[in-house]
Amino acid sequence: MCGRLSRDAELCDLAAQLQFNPAPGAVITPNRDVRPTDPILIIDRERAGRSVSWGLPNGCHPKRPLFNARAETAHQKPGLRHHFAAGRCLVVATGFYEWDQRKRRIHFRHAAGRPLTLAGICDGAARPAAAVITTAPNSLLRPIHNRMPVLLDPDAAADWLNPASPTGRLRELLLTRDWDQIVTEPMPDPDRPAPAGQALFAF
Repeated sequence: MCGRLSRDAELCDLAAQLQFNPAPGAVITPNRDVRPTDPILIIDRERAGRSVSWGLPNGCHPKRPLFNARAETAHQKPGLRHHFAAGRCLVVATGFYEWDQRKRRIHFRHAAGRPLTLAGICDGAARPAAAVITTAPNSLLRPIHNRMPVLLDPDAAADWLNPASPTGRLRELLLTRDWDQIVTEPMPDPDRPAPAGQALFAF
């Protein structure tokens, strides 16, 4: 799953690097430990940067939002297919975390310090929210975890946001691939160990 993100950059710097326009009233502050239900930064189809809650409403379990959605099924699940069709977005981060078998927190980031864009789906309701799409791990993640967030390069990100992209192309974007630019670094985790008991619902 993807249960922690880092976003240790100012909104204006992220906007300049990723070429989006902050939406009116968007407030995003640097945060090296973004947790589910925290505000996350997304880029919508109009390339507007918006602050939304991390976790889509979950009809079956209202008190347990849907933080992740599986790439293999998001396009067809009754609770997600509308978001997949009409609510695709990019989740902006400077890295993400996973825990290895020794409960060490590992930070995955771009080798050059560039921001990452993760495939996401969002809900534009009264309380906007989004979920990160995850896929099978690549060779870097496989020894550590059985899922990873879907990373999109600029061309793939443009196709993901394009409302005219066919479903076949969208599903292709969600396939596992290796990323030579992603590096790892061990990180201290003083607050809590691994979120082993945390249920991150993934349809």
